[in-house]
Amino acid sequence: MKAFIKLFLIFFVAIFSQSTINAQGTITWALTSDGNATTSTGLTTFPVSVGSGLTLPTSPSPYSSLGVTATDWNSSASNVDLSQYYEYKVRTPLNATWVVSSIKFTHSDNGGSWKYSVRYSKDDFLTQGIFYPSNSPDSSVQSTTIYRAGIIQMPVNTTLTFRVYAYNSNVKLYRNLNFVITGTTAAALPVTLSSFTAKQTTDNNVSLAWVTSSESVNKGFSIERQEEGSGKFQSLGFIPSKAEGGNSQTTLAYSFKDVTAKKGTNMYRLVQEDLDGKKTYSEVRVVKLNGQSVSMVFPNPSNGAVNISRTADGKKMNIQVIDQSGTIIRQLSNITDANYKLNIQKSGVYTIKMTYPETGEQSIQRIVVQK
Repeated sequence: MKAFIKLFLIFFVAIFSQSTINAQGTITWALTSDGNATTSTGLTTFPVSVGSGLTLPTSPSPYSSLGVTATDWNSSASNVDLSQYYEYKVRTPLNATWVVSSIKFTHSDNGGSWKYSVRYSKDDFLTQGIFYPSNSPDSSVQSTTIYRAGIIQMPVNTTLTFRVYAYNSNVKLYRNLNFVITGTTAAALPVTLSSFTAKQTTDNNVSLAWVTSSESVNKGFSIERQEEGSGKFQSLGFIPSKAEGGNSQTTLAYSFKDVTAKKGTNMYRLVQEDLDGKKTYSEVRVVKLNGQSVSMVFPNPSNGAVNISRTADGKKMNIQVIDQSGTIIRQLSNITDANYKLNIQKSGVYTIKMTYPETGEQSIQRIVVQK
């Protein structure tokens, strides 16, 4: 019974975590009893704060059913005073991105009227964007919803700050109530691998190169090789991530030279490792050092999705898929891809025959498909 309960809890946590990462959610600063936020997004939140030109009193409390009330507003300002604002800050987690769709809040004065500006920044206002500028004064109690779907897209582990500025010639006091940000979180891929190649060099070594277009909490890459007949991959070395803190949204290039490769067939793969230890394996690349073309079919057994990887020598290859009765069920000609994906629909034992018509070379491999 205890084992069942433990398994159920693990399943529940996994489902809950996944739903949090891939869903729309809200972050709400109610501002009626304190400055803290509640959230259903999985993002980190910070208490509301104010600019250096305002005061958030400690006694009596600045929070009430009317919202948060800061003091010392500049009643003569005809434009935005950059030191007078309410600030709302959040931070994306290490495993998810976030796209803002709208903000909503209620604001009020003590009988005057005001203009306001909502601005945002991803770098603590070293640079900023204007989320919404008001065009005419508001008065009494106003509830404002601002839709800007997709204008703010946040990568992993990034801080987003909103500031609400109020100004006008007769503003004596300005409040915020129920500041709500709505957005959508999405699970971040640890690494987006744009390319991965393995080629024989003129000095009979193997050169590996790969490019990433984005990285999230990436520790680095282990390079693994499986020699012909060995049946297992062995690590050749580790290349740490070039991304600062393991996070990047720009293109990064890596390379590794295998100077210990032996003649014959060598298979290579990358093992990408997150900062938390989670590992992801790349597709396999094949190099044969004796100069002949070679084709490898994997995985074996397969669920029907078959990869044919070969030395990238540019030679045309013909493929035949033959069932147990000797019938050719599929035939492909003039394939030049170094890595070709093939789908087999039914379970069974098949022979994959690969022929290079230009040289007469031929490779035959048997594969088991289990649906």
